[in-house]
Amino acid sequence: MTKQIKQTKSKAPCLHFPQCGGCRFLNRSYAELRQAKQMTIEKFFPKIKVHDLTASPRPLQYRHKIQLPFGLDQRTGAPVLGIHAHDYSRIIDQQECMIQHPVLTMCVQIVRKWVAQNNLSVYNHKSDSGELKFLVGRLNSDASEVLLGLVTSSSRIIPDKLIRDLASQLEEALPSRLAGILQNINPRKTSMALGYKNRTLWGKNYLQDRLGKTMVRFELSTFVQINPYVTPLLYNHVRSAIPAQSRILDLYSGIGSIAFWIEDLAKSVTAIESNPLSVRKGIQIARANGLQHKIKFIASDAARGVAQFPRGSFDVVIIDPPRQGAEAELLSHCLHLQAPLFIYVSCNPETLARDADLLQQNYQLLSVQPVDMFPFTDQIETVALFALKKVHPYPKPERREGKNKL
Repeated sequence: MTKQIKQTKSKAPCLHFPQCGGCRFLNRSYAELRQAKQMTIEKFFPKIKVHDLTASPRPLQYRHKIQLPFGLDQRTGAPVLGIHAHDYSRIIDQQECMIQHPVLTMCVQIVRKWVAQNNLSVYNHKSDSGELKFLVGRLNSDASEVLLGLVTSSSRIIPDKLIRDLASQLEEALPSRLAGILQNINPRKTSMALGYKNRTLWGKNYLQDRLGKTMVRFELSTFVQINPYVTPLLYNHVRSAIPAQSRILDLYSGIGSIAFWIEDLAKSVTAIESNPLSVRKGIQIARANGLQHKIKFIASDAARGVAQFPRGSFDVVIIDPPRQGAEAELLSHCLHLQAPLFIYVSCNPETLARDADLLQQNYQLLSVQPVDMFPFTDQIETVALFALKKVHPYPKPERREGKNKL
């Protein structure tokens, strides 16, 4: 995308720019960046109809999740809390952020002050010593609740008196917004923030929210899109392509974000996800909303999960893979299914273009819809719509051994 951006610059509105690695293009106009993203997608798909980029209604202060490392100031040794510099040479002590919600920025300032006041131990990645590793924070869609997680290197309990003090400061600054404070334990020497064990220190361990008409509870590690102002627009692009009473296969489903968004259009939804925690959460949400008979979750990697279904099992296949795209084996199984409609939700246009080449053995790529989920970054979400050609049956790939966990 960088090649598509003109060389004109303006002064960035953030004191941490350009050292911070959070947003590379804060000194450009939003109109220019939208145009650059549009041109990027058109370059990947020169022969296909590319719809106009769906812009973010809120191009600044849109992030509803943070995952910020603690560290030590290289000169003074004082604790810092912020984001890695773009070259990862240091942690920038965040004083402001133009792309994260101001409630989260306020939480960062309060937690940093609390750590300094109480002389708490901060993790040093080089020596693998110290306690506090990350602050994880998330808001629900309307920013009425905030959930915070203090990630520590050991299971040592943070004294209750200190937690009550932190909660008091947060409640004073953010009346009626603090949902809970958790301790997440991550003893591994890794750049991944969250470990596998949580301890509730104050309040509750979840946020109350909605996915379309479905009531949900999001926990600290639950994956949902970080920009709630664009998420409905993205999912509605998917929704608008689906015929009523469709039998839908949802791959890389996570907790079922897309499945719950479109369930009222479906005759049935089969959601396949490899993370067993996400599958359990999806099943809980379905039961709580009386949808357990319409939405079925399968704990399996996507290729093995799809392999169990015969040709003609589904009317619509939806796939939302990670940045590396879909495995060739999975796409081969999808080609064998011969669903009339195939919807590919992508966060990487390069791997989408690669996978589209394989899919076009049996499918025609009808349209591509770019969506700006992450303004002032080079990341682009895309919804690609494929229709089945009139073709000879695609040979069924060999099925890998192994059983699915239901």
